[in-house]
Amino acid sequence: MDWNIREARLWLREVPNLARAPIGEFNVLREDLHRRRFPQGSLFAEPWLARFTALSERGLLILDRAAGHVVLTPAGEVLVEAIINTELGED
Repeated sequence: MDWNIREARLWLREVPNLARAPIGEFNVLREDLHRRRFPQGSLFAEPWLARFTALSERGLLILDRAAGHVVLTPAGEVLVEAIINTELGED
């Protein structure tokens, strides 16, 4: 099982209402928070930059270096919700 899915299931078990929260509540990645947790890393450097750029080219997210944010577009939110519903459904 993918570790991200395992962690998500753990969160859902601990915070049951999280499953009903709109994905829009979680659609922004912030550079300042990322650097606090990973001081040597950046959302705007590898390995993330190539991945985020590819998703941006597909219209799924917006890279906003000036604001220090990576933000899902509405299409990206739909995709993430579909993945969550598929991958985190009851086994």
